[in-house]
Amino acid sequence: MKCRAEEKAIAQMHEFRRSGLSYWKIADVLNAMKVPTKTKRSVWQTRTVQRILQRVDN
Repeated sequence: MKCRAEEKAIAQMHEFRRSGLSYWKIADVLNAMKVPTKTKRSVWQTRTVQRILQRVDN
């Protein structure tokens, strides 16, 4: 079950990807915006963004 913050972060990732940003840049922007990760203990990583978007799209 996804929480609203998680849904919002995923929506932002999709929007950034549609606008042409790389996975690396999306992670960089999310970190700059201080968007918390699901665990709230780490920062966004390129591979994490890629996995989330691939999982959601399938």
